[in-house]
Amino acid sequence: MSRTILADSSANLAHGYTPESGASFASIPLTIRVDEQEFVDDKKLDVDEMIKAFEAYDGPARTACPSPEAWAKAFKEGGDEIIAVAMSSKLSGTYNSALIAKQMVEEEMPEKKIHVVDSEGTAGVEELIVKKIDELYKTDKPFEEIVEEVENFKDGTRTVFTLEKFDNLIKNGRMNKLIGKVASRLNIRVVGGGENGELVVYHKPRGSSRAYDKLLDEMGKKKNMEGADVIVSHTNNPEGAQVIAELIENNYPINSVIIKENGGLNSFYSEDNGIIVGF
Repeated sequence: MSRTILADSSANLAHGYTPESGASFASIPLTIRVDEQEFVDDKKLDVDEMIKAFEAYDGPARTACPSPEAWAKAFKEGGDEIIAVAMSSKLSGTYNSALIAKQMVEEEMPEKKIHVVDSEGTAGVEELIVKKIDELYKTDKPFEEIVEEVENFKDGTRTVFTLEKFDNLIKNGRMNKLIGKVASRLNIRVVGGGENGELVVYHKPRGSSRAYDKLLDEMGKKKNMEGADVIVSHTNNPEGAQVIAELIENNYPINSVIIKENGGLNSFYSEDNGIIVGF
């Protein structure tokens, strides 16, 4: 029996993941379109080039989820048992696209077992779910039991984030243009998190230090941090990510914290210097 783990590229695993269980892994890319340019969120993507493109373009950039055909191809090429992880269905059509593909492939290949997880998050949360699947794949547990445990684990994950730039929010009509310019001029940061798969703003502090403190407070409000695994992902902000990682280690009895760079999709959402924390 062969097993496969799939994740869309918002898991920040476009450069690959090597399962300890011996399962195969593949990242399914989203795309970002800026005017006439299309950026595929795979290991070849130059994130800095993409950021320069949407900063130079006055209009809104757009994202596109993987097609059902792209998911179906991965399902067909995958093992006998497949679990796919998708970013929040409230933020993207990726999850629904994967469900359509699952139905298509199961009709054609009924011997395959396929499950799609709505991570209700992005970035670190998705990677944590991938790692949990890998851990469970190392056992002899039946597929249905593994799926149940993965879904229970997913329900316990949380996301918080802090943003320094709001260009894409303004261009896509999610923030008033005048308010966005004033916020940038006054050194305002946004601190928010995921609530039932949607992004919610909690605070608008001035300066990075206050933003990091607010982010840390929100983590403790959202979850008992004892023994938690934490992934801090950033867009061109390793110094800020390091500060946050140290604050987490010094204030909470966590199990681990790692720092990652955001891929294309999460860099599009968080923009330069943005930080997303999954735990």
